[in-house]
Amino acid sequence: MEIPLEASETKWISLGDEVIIKDENNVYEWNSKVIRKAENVNEQTQSISVYVSIINNGKPIYKGQYLKATFLGIPLTNVMEMPRNAVLIQTRFLLFKIAY
Repeated sequence: MEIPLEASETKWISLGDEVIIKDENNVYEWNSKVIRKAENVNEQTQSISVYVSIINNGKPIYKGQYLKATFLGIPLTNVMEMPRNAVLIQTRFLLFKIAY
């Protein structure tokens, strides 16, 4: 399966990474792995294709079907998720420094 990604996002993807594929209604799910990354940027979309191999689990999958891919990334430590409006006031960002 070919998955086009923004060129800046492909630096986070490595061969062998796990990818979860789901149908657009989240009814079916397939496991897959990254097997290849394109060497060239698509000139029209400025994306780079990542290719994954889907592990057949007997659930139907059809050519042309809309699917969603979730790349399992590297877990981050010592981070916190904050709502955008907590750190953005009009056009200025607030920066916080936390001392340990």
